Amino acid sequence: MVPQLVEGRKTDTQCLVLAEQIAAVTQLFIVFRGSDSERDWGINLNFRQAAAEYFKQEVVKEAILEEKQQVYPYPGRSQSGAKMHQGFVDAYASVRDAIHEVIQTHPATRVAVAGHSLGGAVATLCAVDLQYNFGPKFGIISAGARAMEPAPTSAEGAAQTADGAIQTADGITLYTFGSPRVGNGGFRESFNRRVPQSFRFVYGMDLVPTFPRPWQNYSHVDQEYRLGQRLRFDFITRRFQDHKIENYIDALRAEAREAGVLEAEDLVGVRAQRW
Repeated sequence: MVPQLVEGRKTDTQCLVLAEQIAAVTQLFIVFRGSDSERDWGINLNFRQAAAEYFKQEVVKEAILEEKQQVYPYPGRSQSGAKMHQGFVDAYASVRDAIHEVIQTHPATRVAVAGHSLGGAVATLCAVDLQYNFGPKFGIISAGARAMEPAPTSAEGAAQTADGAIQTADGITLYTFGSPRVGNGGFRESFNRRVPQSFRFVYGMDLVPTFPRPWQNYSHVDQEYRLGQRLRFDFITRRFQDHKIENYIDALRAEAREAGVLEAEDLVGVRAQRW
């Protein structure tokens, strides 16, 4: 597959979609660019939440959206009370139909979704939307319209739902870096059940993950992983400097080297690029 750039021009949202053959498994990678333009920051600062009903079938092309598909969270079935950041919803909706088209036509059985800053928030919406619409394609058996309750993890590493259905943990994986909060408590709980393979990295005193505020009815999704130093004497300037993607890359690269995951020569091609 030739790497494909997907753009939502009205919202200035971009993501790169590419595929890689890993052993016998074909995996898709969907990477969302971070906040870069004034329009992006306008989206970041639009803290008004959209109820689940915002995602209606009209936001995607009829040729792509089949009757068996529903847009997460589907208003006729969702009991989660999920609400999401209006700006992030708009950003994802602008590229959603193109992403669905790739998913429908590509034979990949796994997908990794990633993003930095605003891109991390949009990636979060993308991951749960793909689980909702394409779960079986990625080896996920969900409980459908029935409410899913948290339950102990099985020996095979799969989260089990209240009615006995198994929701595998490796079909869809999310990686975010310096992502703001995306939705309310209802969204967080629904997301955590649907996308258990979620890695939310926060570097040092990065300011962006502290927004929108909890008192604005926003909550972070799981699972948080801290990088770098959290307490610095220059904390005022660090709160902005720590948001740079270069910090995240350097910190992860250092941890990987310390753990022996990557050899020195494997790191030569890694460059800090703002997506």
